[in-house]
Amino acid sequence: MTRQQKWINFTIMLILIGVTVLILKRQINVSQMMQVAQTVKIGYIAGAIGLMFGFWGLESLMIGLLLDHVDDKVDRKHIPWIAIKTTLIGQYYSNITPFASGGQPIQLLLLRKHKVSTSNGTAVLVGKFLVFQVTVTLYALVLSILNFKYIFNEMSLITGFLALGLVINTIGLSLIIFLAFKPDWIKYLGKKINALLSHIKLIKSREKSESRWVGFVEEYQQGIDKLKSDPKKTFVLFILSILQVTLFFGITYVIYRALNLSGISPLKVITLQAILYMCVSFVPIPGTVGASEVGFSMVLGSVFTTHFVGAAMLLWRLISYYFGLLFCGLFTLVISIYEHKVKAKIPEHKLV
Repeated sequence: MTRQQKWINFTIMLILIGVTVLILKRQINVSQMMQVAQTVKIGYIAGAIGLMFGFWGLESLMIGLLLDHVDDKVDRKHIPWIAIKTTLIGQYYSNITPFASGGQPIQLLLLRKHKVSTSNGTAVLVGKFLVFQVTVTLYALVLSILNFKYIFNEMSLITGFLALGLVINTIGLSLIIFLAFKPDWIKYLGKKINALLSHIKLIKSREKSESRWVGFVEEYQQGIDKLKSDPKKTFVLFILSILQVTLFFGITYVIYRALNLSGISPLKVITLQAILYMCVSFVPIPGTVGASEVGFSMVLGSVFTTHFVGAAMLLWRLISYYFGLLFCGLFTLVISIYEHKVKAKIPEHKLV
C-alpha cells in the first residue's frame, strides 16, 4: 500500500468517526447514558465481542475450506494462517470502502502472494461471496415471513423502507440464481444494458464495457462451478454461513441482555437485525455510517425503547463495526510491518 493510500484510509476513518459522533450526539441523552452505563453487564459485552471473533473465525474456516478445494498447490499446513490473514485484512478494507468493495481485490492480492493463482483465488472469493449473499438474503426473507405480523405491527411507518431493502437484495439473489443456471441470459442482459447506455452516451466504449461484463459473468461462473462440483462441501459452507450470520446478528440480542432487558425473544431481535442489515447494505457509504445508526433507531427502537436505544446503538456500532475496524486495522498494520522487515532481510538476488 502506498503512503497516499494509507493517508486516504486514515482520513476515511476519521470522517466515519466524526459522522458517527454527530449522529450519536443528536440521538443520545448524556445523563441517560450515564445512568445506563452503571447497569451494563460487562460479561455480556465480552460475549458480544466474542461473537465478532466467532464471525471472523467462521469466515476464515470457510475460506480455508474453499482454498483446500480449489487449489492443490497450497501447502495444507499454511492454509489456516492464509485464511485468517485473508479474512482480517479483507475485513479492514471492506470496512473503509463503499459497498465493501475494497476487500476482495486486496484479498486476491494476498492469495497471489501465497502462490494461489488468480483464477483459483477468484474462485475462492467469489464462492465465499455467493454463499454469504444467498445465505443472508434467504435468512432475512425467511425470518421476515415467520415474523410478518410482529414486523408489520411494530414498524408500520417504515415498511416501505424495509420492503425496498428486501426487494433490492432479492433482485441480487435472483441474479446469482441466473448466474448459476442461465449465465447466457445475464450476458445477453448486460449487452442490452450496455447498448442502451452507449446510445444515451453514458459510456464511452461499448465494446470495452461489454468485455468487462462478460469477464465478470465468467468469473462468477467459475466460482459457481467450483461450488457445484462438490455438493457436500458446499452444503457445509452454507451451514457454516448460517451460523456465521446468526452470530453477527446475535450481537444485538446480547447487547439487549447486557442492558438488563428481557421479554423479547432472541429470534425477534435477530429478525429485526437481519432486516436492518438488508436495508442498509446497499447504501454506498463506507461501513454504512449514518444509515446504520439511523436505521437501528427506526428498526430496533421498539425493542430497546427510547430510554435505551441510544446506548444500545452505541454499543452495537462499537462492537460490530468500530471494534472490527480497529482490530483488523492493527492486524493489517502489524502484518505489513512484519512482512516489510522480512523482505528487507532477504538478499536482492533471491527476490528476483
